[in-house]
Amino acid sequence: MDNHNDLAMIVKINEDIKAVVQLARNINLLALNAIILSRKAGDVALGFCVISDELRLFSKTLTKTMQALMQLSYASVQTVSLHQRHLRMNKLMALASQQIESTTHCVNLHHNIEREAQLRKNTLETYEGLQNYLSEAEEASRFGSVIARSLKIEATYGGSFSHLLAQISLDFGLFIDAIPDIISRLSKNINLGVKR
Repeated sequence: MDNHNDLAMIVKINEDIKAVVQLARNINLLALNAIILSRKAGDVALGFCVISDELRLFSKTLTKTMQALMQLSYASVQTVSLHQRHLRMNKLMALASQQIESTTHCVNLHHNIEREAQLRKNTLETYEGLQNYLSEAEEASRFGSVIARSLKIEATYGGSFSHLLAQISLDFGLFIDAIPDIISRLSKNINLGVKR
């Protein structure tokens, strides 16, 4: 396992998580604006208002899932760093053991090898935890896409506000359509971590 690559991968994972969180925030703000506008439009935009509120809930759910992913990812930085430190120590101890025939060095080396194996296992468990949360994010993303399509339909019933509602539904679509690509990159990087 190459810990330098693991650290670089975790940085990429964190950046993608932050990007999804930012998209979720944008969706939440847009949903609040859409709710206000649809209330101004009155009864003709009642469906638009309801769906906008669903998108608000979607953004909160997605944000919560991504924050859980981020916490796991941040925790993995420490695990990978410790693993990297133990790998270096093991190499140095192995070199020292070749120079000096000492029982103490052998015991310490054996202990460090066991610790390294545990850290490798912890890293793998972290990646598996990331996969679980990522599955939730993928499901939320599909749900968001369905809601966004429904919003486009509801925009057509907005009377004199139809044009504004249609623009808002397009904006929702842009934000929501960007999420699957980022989640796909996350999935790829997480799966690479699991296979190491």
